[in-house]
Amino acid sequence: MLALSAFALLIKLQKVFTVLFFISFLKLHNLQELGSIAGNYDNELWSVFLQLTEEQKKCFELLEKAYVDARYDKNYKITKE
Repeated sequence: MLALSAFALLIKLQKVFTVLFFISFLKLHNLQELGSIAGNYDNELWSVFLQLTEEQKKCFELLEKAYVDARYDKNYKITKE
């Protein structure tokens, strides 16, 4: 059973690294689009950012906003809100 688990983990890691390698060559920073591309390769990669509920959508929007603001706004700070 452990050997099968190790094999499954290896396969998943190979998929993750392949997607990360592929995405790293894109000149794209839109998480929605990057997630869509990654999801085409492996659905589980995109399922990390499910947006089925309003709370999940809000969290994803906050993540996208944080990415842009942290990159371009020198005064950006993360709050508990």
